[in-house]
Amino acid sequence: MRAVVRLPDSMSFVEGAGIYMNYATAWYALDRAGARPGETVLVTGAAGGVGTCVLDLGPAFGVSTIALVSSRDKEVMARNAGATHVLRSDGDWLPQVRELTGGRGVEVFVDMVGGDRFLDTVRSLRIGGRGVIVGFAGGSIPELRMNRLLLRNLTLTGITMDVMETEHPGTLERVRHGVQALLDEGRLSPAIGAVYPMDRAADALAALDDRTAVGKVIVRVR
Repeated sequence: MRAVVRLPDSMSFVEGAGIYMNYATAWYALDRAGARPGETVLVTGAAGGVGTCVLDLGPAFGVSTIALVSSRDKEVMARNAGATHVLRSDGDWLPQVRELTGGRGVEVFVDMVGGDRFLDTVRSLRIGGRGVIVGFAGGSIPELRMNRLLLRNLTLTGITMDVMETEHPGTLERVRHGVQALLDEGRLSPAIGAVYPMDRAADALAALDDRTAVGKVIVRVR
């Protein structure tokens, strides 16, 4: 029952499906990173379900965001979700990140992609920076030489909220309280990318698998 949420009367089931899981993950990622007002956060896979939530939460945490996306449609989605800057992952984006941050790099990254861009994602951090690993949408789990962390005093954190809830009961309630407070203030705008009927669930999964999906993809039971 700890995973059950009562939706406010003003919220549809589609909106609820687009909020509680992804916003909780995004909120927890920024919280675990210790994101502080005035910092800059690089968000990979920024046009996806969790990525758009990180962008939308940026103002509440007082951070600016650099969204990394792979297509024109995803650029539009990231801008609509509130990204401060949007860069294309298929271009030479690392020098652009450094230029946007005065040559120093970002304080935080939230990575949903992994894959072959992960090393450059780590390189985007300034000295003393922190990275949060949420998933591996890029299809492969990267490896990293630990001297990169040592030489630049970096901190990398992986997050899986259900594991933390098991070891530290109350984690989920704390995260949901943070999200709900922002919802009650009207400060969140979920990016619903597509809603599929149940008989097209395979199409929804295919869109996620080939990474053409933008925003939160929802399958309606009825």
